[in-house]
Amino acid sequence: MTGYKTLIQFARRTLNAGTIILGLSSSTAYAGDWKSNELQCLARNIYFESLNQSVMGQMAVAHVTLNRVKLNRYPDTICGVITDSRKDKNGEVRRNKCQFSWYCDGKDDTPKNRALWKDAQTVASVSIQIFYTYGDVTGGATHYHASYVSPNWSKTMERVARVDDHIFYDYRKKITPQTRPQLRLDK
Repeated sequence: MTGYKTLIQFARRTLNAGTIILGLSSSTAYAGDWKSNELQCLARNIYFESLNQSVMGQMAVAHVTLNRVKLNRYPDTICGVITDSRKDKNGEVRRNKCQFSWYCDGKDDTPKNRALWKDAQTVASVSIQIFYTYGDVTGGATHYHASYVSPNWSKTMERVARVDDHIFYDYRKKITPQTRPQLRLDK
């Protein structure tokens, strides 16, 4: 936990000062150029989806969101990607039919812990800067799930990474039953 707190403090100081982070000038993919509401949406996604993960795990979740923003298949904004969901005939979001489970689980979406919310905001800013300057830490992942579940869709996509308790996939790398590696127990 000490390393995590040190990273968060370092990131806060450098982002607040608008100076250099990871050897980059603040003009290179600086998160401050993003609209405040987009950063807040990303921070909220980090807070509710991955707060129990390491900073790298939180960044990986952020990068899945950013990967989707870049693809025509998804909305072209961070908030649009996060709130993408199935709607009923009245246009209301259907419970548990969202891209990110926290958004439509029926629970209050207000961050409760101020210190952890501030951490999530910092990770959101750093994640954007790293994504658009160095690249994606997930290898192009567009989907993920917790390691203790096995959704049906995961059987059709190539696994590209595992960070902490999350397994990451890229939908563009389809796996068919013929190409899926088979575990052989007979030898």
